[in-house]
Amino acid sequence: MELTSWLFRAGDRKFFMRKKPFIIAIIITLFFSTPFSAAAQTAINLDAAIQNTAQDIERRLPQGASIVLVNFDSASAALSDYIIEELTVGLMDSGNLVVIDHNTLNRVLVDMEINLQFSGYVSDETMVSLGRLMGANYALSGSLSGSGDSFRFEAFLTEVRTQRRQSLGARNIQSNERLIALMNQRGRPEPEIPVNPLTADEFYQRGFAYMDRGEYARAIADFTELLRFDNNRNISQDYRIFTAIYMRGLANSNLGNHEEAIADYSRSVDVIGESAAAFTARSIQYSLIRDFDRAMMDINRVMELTPNLPTPYILRCSIYTRKGEYDKALEDALYAVWLDPEHANGHRVLSIAYLAKGELEKAEESYRIAIHLAPNDRENRELMELIVDFYIERAIASSNRGNHNAALADYNRAIGIDPNSAGAYANRGIAYFNLGELNRAVEDMERAVNLASGNTHMTVRNLLAALYIERAIASGSRGNHNAALMDSSRAIALDPNRAGAYANRGMAYFNLGELDRAVADLERAVTLAPDNAQVRSSFDRVRHMRDLEAAWGN
Repeated sequence: MELTSWLFRAGDRKFFMRKKPFIIAIIITLFFSTPFSAAAQTAINLDAAIQNTAQDIERRLPQGASIVLVNFDSASAALSDYIIEELTVGLMDSGNLVVIDHNTLNRVLVDMEINLQFSGYVSDETMVSLGRLMGANYALSGSLSGSGDSFRFEAFLTEVRTQRRQSLGARNIQSNERLIALMNQRGRPEPEIPVNPLTADEFYQRGFAYMDRGEYARAIADFTELLRFDNNRNISQDYRIFTAIYMRGLANSNLGNHEEAIADYSRSVDVIGESAAAFTARSIQYSLIRDFDRAMMDINRVMELTPNLPTPYILRCSIYTRKGEYDKALEDALYAVWLDPEHANGHRVLSIAYLAKGELEKAEESYRIAIHLAPNDRENRELMELIVDFYIERAIASSNRGNHNAALADYNRAIGIDPNSAGAYANRGIAYFNLGELNRAVEDMERAVNLASGNTHMTVRNLLAALYIERAIASGSRGNHNAALMDSSRAIALDPNRAGAYANRGMAYFNLGELDRAVADLERAVTLAPDNAQVRSSFDRVRHMRDLEAAWGN
């Protein structure tokens, strides 16, 4: 997916400016132009370039400004990570800036289901959106290009408020062993996890590790310990504080501690300012406790900050759905998919919005797009079951109106979506029975028995036993008593306490001339259904005939 595919595009535009006085042009040129020519400078090593860039940023930005490190494109992930980590350390060392590192940004993007590939050029729109997402005043990106002995290091700084991008200068980089080793390294090494953390950094690292493992209670403990380290400091100057509070909120939300999560997300807003990520996370928690008014206030603020992201529209769609405002939910879902046609969750919420409107075929279409985009997402299974249930419910309604063919069509659609749906096969079996297609009914019910489990399995077994009896009766009426015998035995195997199965097998034995077995089965049927006059009459008649035959034989 293109890096900017999820951004709201207005098409190619040209901007015209009236000529300004020459002196203003000189001032602007002096402030925003590259400070020196890459072609004329002496090559320096990579670490020096990183240090110079960090110092240049510190000189340019006002004290207390916040900056998010978005990406640094290079020949390998390891090299990009190294540059970003060293820039982070260099910017933090000054103590004058709030630095939001790339790991924190990645964590937020995953949490908000925003799909970006940080390779190649990152557009101005994307830089501004990510800055607003994190509540940052500035966003930093860059690249290291070249090969052999010639490399070019260039960084760009985007001011979020004005959306103005400026180059921090291109620097010639000399090759050395470290640079070559980083370029050739494939993959990212696993970070070492502190066993007995003593410093804020160590608690920070271990807290992240616990989050990755799903050990949320331990992550909360480590992030809480980190915050204690900074009780007596100006916490707004340390990106770890925002991250620790935000991640503790995420851990609390995963544990179902919604009130605690809301408190953490609120505090993260106090620390970093207007962060779309924190507003989004808090909106989700408000929605889960059904405080829809506050949830809507937060998500609307996110839309103001990041109008081109699909995620807030997806979340607002969910809020509208929970409130029963299905037309508004559908409108937001359609807009989210328009913003990013490749956003799987956008198509999932669109599918749910269509379901809420009763438009099952459109819901199925959106579902199929979602599984094509993200075939391994566990949410697909939940959505699949939901759509199948809707088809089954509509089919049952059709059957209740006597429209068994319409019901059959919906069961076919349900099975086409989920070939392992026991409910769809069982109900289609009933539809076939109502249409007089007994063999197809039995085949579907047998399949349902093999697929079902738990209480459903017992219900389907009973239904199949009933169908076996129906087919046994039909076979017997056609004179096919061996088939009737086999189906009656199958029914008994499924339900040993079903009187009808024994009665029908008894009559099959009778018609095959096996009177002793017939009497035994009919006697069992009378025991199971003592009030059934027809069964007792058949038993008395067959027993009498057996006794007469025995007497004649003597």
